[in-house]
Amino acid sequence: MLRVAGVAWLVVLGLSALGWGGLLCRAARRTGVSWPVTLGLGMAALVDLGGALSLLRLARRPVLFAVVAAGLAGLVPALRRRRPILPSDPSARREVVAALGLGCFGVGLAAATLVPPAVFNFHDDLQKYLFHPVWMMQTGTLSAGPTSALGVETFGGQAFLHGLVLAILPLPFMGALDAVLGFAALLCLAAAAGVRRLGRLPGAVVGVLLVLLVNPQMINISALYTAAALIATAVLLGSERERPPPLLLGAVYAAVAALKPTFALFPLLHLPLLAAGRRGESHVTAWALRTAGLSLAFSAPWVLLHLGTLLGPRDVLPPAPPGWEDPLSLLSAAPLFYGATALHYSSLGAASLLGATLVMVRRPLSPGSAGIAASAVAACAGSLVLVFVVGPQYAGREVGLRYSVPFLLGGAAPAALLALGALPGPARAAVAGSVAAVALAFAPSAFGRWRQALEHRTVLAYRGASGYRPYVEYAISDAARDRLRALQATVPEGAPLLAWVNWPFHLDLARNPTTVIEPTSFGMPWAHLPAGVRYLLWQRRGYATRSPGYLASVAAGPGRQERRTALRIRALGIELERLAASGSTLAQDGEFVVVDLGPAGLVPGPFVR
Repeated sequence: MLRVAGVAWLVVLGLSALGWGGLLCRAARRTGVSWPVTLGLGMAALVDLGGALSLLRLARRPVLFAVVAAGLAGLVPALRRRRPILPSDPSARREVVAALGLGCFGVGLAAATLVPPAVFNFHDDLQKYLFHPVWMMQTGTLSAGPTSALGVETFGGQAFLHGLVLAILPLPFMGALDAVLGFAALLCLAAAAGVRRLGRLPGAVVGVLLVLLVNPQMINISALYTAAALIATAVLLGSERERPPPLLLGAVYAAVAALKPTFALFPLLHLPLLAAGRRGESHVTAWALRTAGLSLAFSAPWVLLHLGTLLGPRDVLPPAPPGWEDPLSLLSAAPLFYGATALHYSSLGAASLLGATLVMVRRPLSPGSAGIAASAVAACAGSLVLVFVVGPQYAGREVGLRYSVPFLLGGAAPAALLALGALPGPARAAVAGSVAAVALAFAPSAFGRWRQALEHRTVLAYRGASGYRPYVEYAISDAARDRLRALQATVPEGAPLLAWVNWPFHLDLARNPTTVIEPTSFGMPWAHLPAGVRYLLWQRRGYATRSPGYLASVAAGPGRQERRTALRIRALGIELERLAASGSTLAQDGEFVVVDLGPAGLVPGPFVR
């Protein structure tokens, strides 16, 4: 019964996003926008609104209900106009119905198996992504300070959307936001990109198939499909003959960046390429500047939210220790750790660039052709930057390839489908054949994911070793919550608390002002422990605790930032060992320890400023 309620609430959130998209279109005085693009615009509006609410510390449950209600109210004008959902042309209607049927199968399978998912990532999800919306709901903001990954790995856009789920549903249902609602939005946008692009063949069905079959390399509950849906929204807006209103495109660009800073690569590439493709039009420079300005304006609340942390006291980081770099080749057919091969993703990008090239050769002066080419080039160039520039700097080339999947799913795939409609027979056949070959190549891994979803109720690219699932089930249980809060109860109510635990979402943040340590934040120069905090709650051991051996292996692995962060986390553990030894133990159970650091409180040592 709870699963049915979860699916129903996701439908409500989707309708609310449609309403917000309609409001945004009316503000931009743009009519005739398809409902899949309107849905994408509404998701962008919600993310942008989340930044303002979080900056004002208003992002609590009653306000979130008001946000959802306002979106539903925004649907009323569209309902009064009774605009048809399906196209009037019989052939196009049959194509859309077929695509909707296939898409409903995919979304239905996701809803049946992943609402809620059975397994979460024991580091990323349990220690960060599940906690961020809980922090927001209890404090009204997503500004969590220098020991948080907020402001570094994400500005908080997806956490705000997760908060809309948690406004009514239990914590595990958060995973359905991206895996079901974001997935459904991308399917609709892919169908819109493909409809009537293959003559008598159902291009909309091809679009849906691409999304269903391409391996998303999903390893956590972050913004994979949500980001791809927003990128696809920008692609469809940019491929229209008429210039997209700066308000709409700027809102989408800002939302993409708010989900994850690395995703900002797409708008940074896409907008200049769009402007260059329309260089013969009047006032195109002014249009591009207005779009960029509005994008910055929508992004400003998210940036201001974390500016105090980013500009705060800084340490000089140690150099990254030497390690090995994964020698990823884009033409390699060797299986990747997270699924499929590099050649699979390279082929998808190549099919998109082939379509864009043929379109520009045939119709070089067409605004629509320029938009298709801009999207394909932005998606593929951004992917290459993520693999070969960001990857070695952060966590390795294979991880960089995983980060590029939203670019390929939301940018390259729709661009290839759009190109089909602008090409004559032979050229269209070449691109269509390339797209079909890519889809077929991904099919085996897709069937494996669906089988895994049915058997294990998860589509994570890995399920962990023995004991992984029982650990996750316990970590999100009421028993784990009661255990952690009983330990927290040994700290005087109202006393500031420093907590480094593997399940921070169970903490009672209203009882004690709490600084929560998210270990990955300590790879940043501004990360530091707070001065004056008297009490420490530390999970020193446990299934997901990063052991010295684990940290040593990471410090020798790919990615300079990962290696440096592993060193800093190890130094943090040593510092807390020193603090715990000098304080008075209030409680311990072999895994957790609660320490009174003394009346002076925490006085950071040389490890932190």
